Amino acid sequence: LFRSARLNAAVFSPATLGVQVVYTCAGYAPVTVYGPFDAAAETVQLQGDVEVTGYAPRLSLALGDLPLAPLAGDTCTIAGVDYSVADVRPDGSGGVDLRLLKS
Repeated sequence: LFRSARLNAAVFSPATLGVQVVYTCAGYAPVTVYGPFDAAAETVQLQGDVEVTGYAPRLSLALGDLPLAPLAGDTCTIAGVDYSVADVRPDGSGGVDLRLLKS
C-alpha cells in the first residue's frame, strides 16, 4: 500500500483492475463488477501444420463480487455488448475465469 490515500484509491480502485461488467446470475438482480476482459482471437495448433483460429471472449472475476457462484447461462454486458456464460473455470484462488458467447 502507498502512503497517500488518494494514490491507493487510484491504484486499487476496481476501475483500474478491469472493465465494468453488468453481471446477472439467473434469478438475481444485475450487479456491477469489474474484471479483466479479453476478446482477442485464439489460435490452436492441431496435428501437423493445421491451425484453427477462433474468438473466445474471456472474463475473470472475483467470486466475492458476485451474489453466488457463476453458472453457464448467466449473462453479462460489457461495453454495451451482451454475452452469455458458456463455461465456468474456478481459478483456485477466489476467482473464476468465464468463457463467453455473444448473445
